[in-house]
Amino acid sequence: MTSLSVVPLRGVRFRDNKLEGNPFERLWTLLSLDQMRELTAHHPNGFGGNIKMIEERIHPDAFLLVACHDASAPAYRESYDRAESMIGAICLTTLLAPEHHDDTRQYSPRPLYWARAIEYCDLPLVVDEQGTRLSGHSSWFMWLSPDQAGMGGKSLETIAHLEKLTKDGPATTRRVFAGEAPSDEADRRLEAGLRALHAGFQATSPGQFIANMVSAAEVLVARPDERWWQRADRLKVLTGPEYWTRIEELLAARHAYVHETRQPLVAFLAHAALGLAVQVWAVMHDLCALERDVSAVLDGIDALARVIPPRGLTTRDLSPAERSRVERLYAGLPRGPVRRLYWVNHALTDGQPNDYYERFVIFGEMLCPQCTNWLGRDCVRGSTPETETAECPRCHIMVTATLPFNEHR
Repeated sequence: MTSLSVVPLRGVRFRDNKLEGNPFERLWTLLSLDQMRELTAHHPNGFGGNIKMIEERIHPDAFLLVACHDASAPAYRESYDRAESMIGAICLTTLLAPEHHDDTRQYSPRPLYWARAIEYCDLPLVVDEQGTRLSGHSSWFMWLSPDQAGMGGKSLETIAHLEKLTKDGPATTRRVFAGEAPSDEADRRLEAGLRALHAGFQATSPGQFIANMVSAAEVLVARPDERWWQRADRLKVLTGPEYWTRIEELLAARHAYVHETRQPLVAFLAHAALGLAVQVWAVMHDLCALERDVSAVLDGIDALARVIPPRGLTTRDLSPAERSRVERLYAGLPRGPVRRLYWVNHALTDGQPNDYYERFVIFGEMLCPQCTNWLGRDCVRGSTPETETAECPRCHIMVTATLPFNEHR
């Protein structure tokens, strides 16, 4: 008889409302809240009270059911061991989900992770004897779903969408979903990276989240008995010189929190840390697909770092000629999601978040830097293979922006 470990998840609330198939006949199953309620209603012994308690205490968006081999109390941790890897694979799959035109201006990471506590909430409120001086309805740091309904955009509306993504995803995640054990060190390292990625969401502040996600990236490139800067150099090689300024900010924020418990001045760096973890995992996965010897992969990365040491360098420290040289040096590396997903590119691009829209064309729209009016396709007056120029109908200035991802157009 198959036993199922039940894991509450947060991040994407699916639209499914009818239970399809028997979860007890599958290795793993994702259920929406409505589907879980239907399952409990038809269960012979009924565990609806347990699910109701979980919903009241955790407020999940979905549930994951994973087949386990030992349901005894002493084996509690073993019952959830497979679930840990499964959640990591699901989390990465949702973070790599394609973006659509209908999701315009969301550009948000869409993680699906283990909901172990009520959503972290830190609402600003300042009062004096005369009245309220400061109040807010949202935290400076939180991981809510992209829209008010808790949906994940057009690519994650239903569980069928996610299941299709799992079948087309990276080889390591497909192996995890199939319940196969790691076959070599590359598999073990990449799976450990998945676990570290989803575990990193158990944070209650931007500083803690940044430390968790930098560690999740570090897991993938670490060697025993080496200096921190060697690992940091590898992270910078795997992202590329275009993003070195943001990477240096992340490393500084990580050290400030770990060694001094200081929070970052900009909470958006939490998104950047997540982007770093996803980028490094994806590039390491692609490199290991070509070379299964992890030591050889790291040797190749170190060889690139020795040619032009990136230690302490930001993008601004490089002249145009030096940057071109570094880019040619790294040309043989996989580019990763920074060139496929707006949210990753946005998170790792130097500058304030809102400035990004003045520099890049997003699904055929750009932001006028003078009046902040959105400029659509009807405003375009000229283009090159790399840029588009539009005229703002409000203030009549010409705005030129870069095309970061031509394949989206």
